[in-house]
Amino acid sequence: MHTQQEQKNVVLSSNESAAQLITTKAKTSMDDEMKIDTPVRLSIKSLTIDVDIKPGTYDSRARTWTLDNHNVFMMEGSRTPLIYGHNKTGIFKNLSNITRGDILHITDRNGYDSTFSYITAFNVSPSESNFLNDSHPNTLLLMTCTGPKFEARSILVFTYEPTKITESELSRL
Repeated sequence: MHTQQEQKNVVLSSNESAAQLITTKAKTSMDDEMKIDTPVRLSIKSLTIDVDIKPGTYDSRARTWTLDNHNVFMMEGSRTPLIYGHNKTGIFKNLSNITRGDILHITDRNGYDSTFSYITAFNVSPSESNFLNDSHPNTLLLMTCTGPKFEARSILVFTYEPTKITESELSRL
């Protein structure tokens, strides 16, 4: 059984606060940089989340996102990869049950799988978008609505887990 996600329940008011939280929680290594070529599928098996990823945009003037009721979207133009979607059954409803260390898989258009591990979450107001300008190596963000009336946005932070191939695995190739 999963427990509630580790989450900062304060609404962040500046991109510096969000940047500091992500930077202190995400681990980085120049040798193991993530490279994802056009992600098309996201899955978190422990939460039975398995959804298609479509290209998405954020209109900063209108403060609107590309959204539908069946997919999640990869934000085009964000400096740290951001995937977002509705807090609905079949999309991101189960994210509230995530626990530290849960694994997220991204499959790209070439069939390659990248693995990420959940580390923390924080909330922002719907009008907050400064975090989209922050760059955090080897980090992936998920975003969905949260709160009794979906009045906030939950940002979940995942860190890249590079695949390590052992010598015995190499010899079988």
